[in-house]
Amino acid sequence: ILRGRAIDDLPAAQHDDLFYSLARVAAVQLAWRGEVGEARRRLEELRALADERGETWSYVVLRLHLCELATRAGDLDEAGLLLDEMVESTDDGLLIGPVYERCRALCAAYRGDAEAAERWASQTLAGTETAGVRWEWLEAKRARGVAALLAREPARAAESLGCVWEHCLREGVDDPGAFPVGPDLVEALTLLGVR
Repeated sequence: ILRGRAIDDLPAAQHDDLFYSLARVAAVQLAWRGEVGEARRRLEELRALADERGETWSYVVLRLHLCELATRAGDLDEAGLLLDEMVESTDDGLLIGPVYERCRALCAAYRGDAEAAERWASQTLAGTETAGVRWEWLEAKRARGVAALLAREPARAAESLGCVWEHCLREGVDDPGAFPVGPDLVEALTLLGVR
């Protein structure tokens, strides 16, 4: 899905766990494409099924996807509730650390709280240096870029967002919804007078 290709012809996973299912991947792809209602419906169904089956890891990942979807859709109260649930759950701290921090950074950025977004992004970036988690690093850079735009610092925004853009180009991430930095990067570059 990072390359923006259809998954309909892919063979089903040999594993029964929902984490490995094409249904989960298809729901994420819908979220990246902005099909919020259908993505939410599918992710909720999968999360309920994971809960019913006792698949803790699948449940936790699906909750994360719902949080990401809510953030992208601007439903920041829902995203905040899901983040609170992450911290309060008995899932033994699964996905706490850089994953949680970058979600908080993006929520703060889209709420317009540049200071909190920068604080959470910095915390995420520090955590990813030791853990080597590139996805979280990219998302923290995205949050930092949005925070810089909010703070009217287009050069800093262009630097952070440009890092994500360049990574996507270099690695062949062709689905613009995977790391949606394009519009914010254009805004930063426009503010800088770059053509």
